[in-house]
Amino acid sequence: MAETKLMEALRPRLSGFVAQAKALAHVPGEGAERRFEDLVVERLVRPLLPPSVAVTTGTVVARGGASAVTLERDLVLFSRERAPLIPDGQRSHLIPIEGILCQLRTVCTLSRKALLDLTRVAGALDAMSTDPGPAAMVVAFSSDSRKQDESARVMEVLAATKYRPASGRYTSPVRVVCVVNRGLWLLTRLGSQEGWWKVSTRTNRHLLALAGVLADACYALPRGAPPVGGYFSDARWLQGPRPACLVKAE
Repeated sequence: MAETKLMEALRPRLSGFVAQAKALAHVPGEGAERRFEDLVVERLVRPLLPPSVAVTTGTVVARGGASAVTLERDLVLFSRERAPLIPDGQRSHLIPIEGILCQLRTVCTLSRKALLDLTRVAGALDAMSTDPGPAAMVVAFSSDSRKQDESARVMEVLAATKYRPASGRYTSPVRVVCVVNRGLWLLTRLGSQEGWWKVSTRTNRHLLALAGVLADACYALPRGAPPVGGYFSDARWLQGPRPACLVKAE
């Protein structure tokens, strides 16, 4: 597939994002985490969103008095066309689970502890949802793992937490891992093959793939129409699956 005009338009923005993220990686303290979150949202996420989708945090609620989940480290992309978003403080809302398109966590350095906590929170949101829960994504600048594939660590965390999805639910609540200086890992199906696929950092393809995933989450097209994420990424960039595994539990 030839490079699209949208890919060409995004590349300078992505190069600028990488340079800014690299500078933040050397800033000590918790302030760097907040600045990295702002950078991801403003440079990567918000430009892709339709007017009806908000980026927010707060307390996720469900019908019937189900237990609420307070998001302490995560943002969500929320569709106002699916449910109302009720203010609950200066930066937070009461968030109906039906309106969540995806869950997003940002960290300067990805660690096993961060993946464990994200899996716990994402699993809780999946349990609240009547449909398969929203995809959880994590965006980090770097990783403390010595492994070449972050997908291997996700699988280790799922085994350690004894995560057991119900039939028809996704086998991992964390389905996208993007490490700016390493690549992107995505749990999906490509043709007849299922599992974790990697997109390399070559010419920032991994960040374009992230844009494609975000676009697919935010724009509902008529049945049978090609996903809008194809404007930003190419399926031929995907390497894998490694490991091969089911996307949804049988």
